[in-house]
Amino acid sequence: MIKKNYNFPSKEEVLSYLKGQPTAPSKKEIYDHFHIKGGAKKIKMKALLKTLSDENLYQRPHKKESLPPLAKDIPSTLVGRLAVQEKKFVLLPTNRRFKQAFLVEEADYLKEADVGKVYKAKIISLDPPRASLIELLGDLDKISMISAQMADLPLTFPKAVLAATEDMKVPLVGSREDLRKTPLVTIDGVDSRDFDDAVWAEPDSDPKNKGGWHLIVAIADVAHYAKSGSVIDKEALNRGTSAYFPDMVIPMLPEGLSNDLCSLRPNEDRACLGVHLYVDAHGKKKNHRFFRGLMRSSARLTYEEVQKMKDGGSSEKVDPSLIENLYGAFQALAQQREKRGTLEIEIDEPRIILDDAGKIKEIAIKPRLDSHKLIEEFMVLANVAAAEFLEEHEVPTLFRVHEKPDTEKVMELQRTLKTLKIAWKDRLETPGDFTKLLRFGVDSPHKKIINDLVLRCQSQAIYTPDNKGHFGLHLSHYCHFTSPIRRYPDLLVHRGILSVLKEQDALTAEEREDIGFLGNDTSTKERRAESAERDAVDRFMTEYLSERVGEYFNVYVSGVNKAGLFVSILNVGASGLIPMNRLGQDYFIFKEQPNRLEGRWTKKQFSLGDTLKVKLIEADQMKGRLTFELEEGRRPSSPSNRVSPGQKRRKRPRR
Repeated sequence: MIKKNYNFPSKEEVLSYLKGQPTAPSKKEIYDHFHIKGGAKKIKMKALLKTLSDENLYQRPHKKESLPPLAKDIPSTLVGRLAVQEKKFVLLPTNRRFKQAFLVEEADYLKEADVGKVYKAKIISLDPPRASLIELLGDLDKISMISAQMADLPLTFPKAVLAATEDMKVPLVGSREDLRKTPLVTIDGVDSRDFDDAVWAEPDSDPKNKGGWHLIVAIADVAHYAKSGSVIDKEALNRGTSAYFPDMVIPMLPEGLSNDLCSLRPNEDRACLGVHLYVDAHGKKKNHRFFRGLMRSSARLTYEEVQKMKDGGSSEKVDPSLIENLYGAFQALAQQREKRGTLEIEIDEPRIILDDAGKIKEIAIKPRLDSHKLIEEFMVLANVAAAEFLEEHEVPTLFRVHEKPDTEKVMELQRTLKTLKIAWKDRLETPGDFTKLLRFGVDSPHKKIINDLVLRCQSQAIYTPDNKGHFGLHLSHYCHFTSPIRRYPDLLVHRGILSVLKEQDALTAEEREDIGFLGNDTSTKERRAESAERDAVDRFMTEYLSERVGEYFNVYVSGVNKAGLFVSILNVGASGLIPMNRLGQDYFIFKEQPNRLEGRWTKKQFSLGDTLKVKLIEADQMKGRLTFELEEGRRPSSPSNRVSPGQKRRKRPRR
């Protein structure tokens, strides 16, 4: 029984109730169950149910129709390639979870020429599998579009949202702090189109802070344009985040904001929300002050340009002293980072470089430059200041929380280290402990798998109003403040700061009340976008390697389960599977603690971190999946009849 004073239910509580019902309950039944009374809470529940519907976790009943069953974990749409089977049009899903073909309903208008095209369809039923076509997406080479559609990412902005940006203008300086003569610069990737943060630094003039630094981090003032409850704000929340693909971006905000008014382009006035930061000679923050301002970026710089200037190169874009000051402040911040002991995982992020035809020209591993680290440290410091500022003033906000690793995963890591004969005897409790392990294994042939295992140990970072700290950064206060163009939680943090500054565009009463719901919602949408991005990369990799089927590659074992060995190609970033029946002339059994495969007769073992030479036997562009086999080839089709040398065949016991 729900008490009368019961707080508004969490997303998980509502979902648990819905899944326990045989049919979708009406709104009134939901309100009664959770004692939802009053207009504000009903509006909030409607928004929650819409979110569950958008995530395909609940199908809302329509008026004058029978109540449909809950969708539970079955997606309501699918993407697939049109084919013909037994003289009928079917859709072959691109999603790996679907094994069966879906019969296409109402296919009278289809022709043989349509076969091979990729469509989005609505699932009519799973047993038997039937679907109705919604939209033609094109050919299989529309990789990013396929991945985005599979994740149900919103691809176009409603006309009302686009129209709302048409008459917007940059505000006058008014009561804002005028930074237009301060030579702030943006530092981003060479392909970046939206510039939402700018930085500047100088030695602190305060004699009491000898060797210290004064920094400014200025962020695009998105809250000025995306007003709470506006059509722009609602669409931004609907998206939750921007999604980045090798050949396109699905932005959270319409282009009129993301690439124009909220983009800190050089030599143009831009509204900003910024923070003055003061640190001592060792990078410890002494003070901070937030402000609303008007700025004018003095230069748009790339990471490579900044690194070149630091290494002695020249540039006509900025005064060399600016770069010297930025690196001086960075070196102080780096000392503080090293002192507190953070988690330093190396992630070899593949950069997919496309040609003019949209095909992969090259796959390169992005180098991690000091200029990348510089911007990261400036942003981390600003995020810490924002979190402390909001907690100090008791303003509800979304912290970026990264909890401690799961104990069982840490134990599995330690067991694997022992299997790999890596002599690690120290504890694994703090972020610094994991970093020491990574540095210990830097010259080991198992460097890659150690890095992977440490990464897998980590909890997933989430947005929540409950401040539990950030384990990886070893910080007690942390939130996202620096990217409101592409992350909705940052926009809420901006509104919270504006509340303290007594400015317009502050956090509303409804947002304060709904902050927990907003945390769950934006965390879910972040995972949705990340999943689509990873899927697209897998598909691009598969297309790239499709012309190399039959070639051999050096790989390391990155995962082991009952399906076989998951392997990653060294220095490429592509991954795939060696199925059980492609492991050679033996029958392999999955063993646990530590996870491994063991041959029934030969007792040969395969474990995490093993390096192998494998042959690429299939590049399934439909599913975005690579399949390999060992050099030994396939095992016999009837392994139960094998008798190892010197072993007598046993008679089958009678039962």
